[in-house]
Amino acid sequence: MSLDILSLHKIFSPPSPRLIKTRKIFAKNCAIGGTFDKLHYGHQAFISAAFNIAKHVHVCIMSDEGVKKWGRKEYSDKIDGYDVRLHHVLNYLKAYDLIYHAIICSINDPFSYAVKGETAKKLDSILVSMDKLVLERTMKLNEMRVKRSLSPLHIFRMPLLVDKEGKPFSSTRIRAGERIYVLDIPTYKLDVTLIDEVREPKGIMIDSPEDLPKPKNAVIAIGDVVIKNLAKYGYPVSIAIVDMTSRREKLEDYFIYLKSNESVTDIPIYIPVRNPRGVVTQDSWTKIALALFQREPVVLRVYGEEDLMGFPATILAPNGTLLIYGQPPPYDKMVYFYVDDEHRLKAYNLLTRMIPIVY
Repeated sequence: MSLDILSLHKIFSPPSPRLIKTRKIFAKNCAIGGTFDKLHYGHQAFISAAFNIAKHVHVCIMSDEGVKKWGRKEYSDKIDGYDVRLHHVLNYLKAYDLIYHAIICSINDPFSYAVKGETAKKLDSILVSMDKLVLERTMKLNEMRVKRSLSPLHIFRMPLLVDKEGKPFSSTRIRAGERIYVLDIPTYKLDVTLIDEVREPKGIMIDSPEDLPKPKNAVIAIGDVVIKNLAKYGYPVSIAIVDMTSRREKLEDYFIYLKSNESVTDIPIYIPVRNPRGVVTQDSWTKIALALFQREPVVLRVYGEEDLMGFPATILAPNGTLLIYGQPPPYDKMVYFYVDDEHRLKAYNLLTRMIPIVY
């Protein structure tokens, strides 16, 4: 790994901290829809969010006929055929072990699946972006359901994922030839001889969020128990990193949200990360970089284990970022520190003593 990585933090301007909340999952059948052409990070975030707010997700992919009728974007003639788009969606769902909770369907329009037939009766929610036209179409969909004596769908809303220029990820941009930002940093595997050193507290240990300083800039929090405690005490967070387990035991199904009422729930951006136990993957570097480009709160949903995610977080986060994580036994406390050049260099030196894996 090049020492140039130690200067990457200068390009990031992470989201300001905001209050978050947690609650048990209440949605049983959530619908999402789209063309899902050139499946990109924005699609991944959108799909991942749905699987974190509902027990089952109906992934509705626009058919070739539907694309011809409803596709009004630039370069729509370059949209892949349905079979290709379906293939990429299925591969994504399998890679993140989500396929067992998915119902895949082909749709010809944005409305019929949710307003006609037996399946429409099962749906209780829908996830959409904050795009004005999408929201207007969703409100129209709910009006159509009410006219058919169906309950309106609970609307979950998530901001669009943006790139390093602050532009939303877009299939149209990819069809036009734009490249997607990826950090070219290898996967590192933890050497067993480093375990004790890795587990040493990296900052100040505390018992409660009440003992935390008032955040000056961005706040990155790692660990499900930490996140739940911060939410409980009303401590703001910019980036939450969770794997839905505690001490390798699966937690009750819950999700993180910003605000909610009877009909609408606003959630942070969910970014999926593949990071098996005992490694820091290339995917982790790229996804933390993406999180640091956002203007809205982010949940990094780790599929695997988040214990080593503090390494890329410390190395990439700008100076002054408050990093909070849970210290394992025998301490069972929270640890915090402000990211600076000293913490960054220590994390880098320890990381580079691990075993690099080049695929």
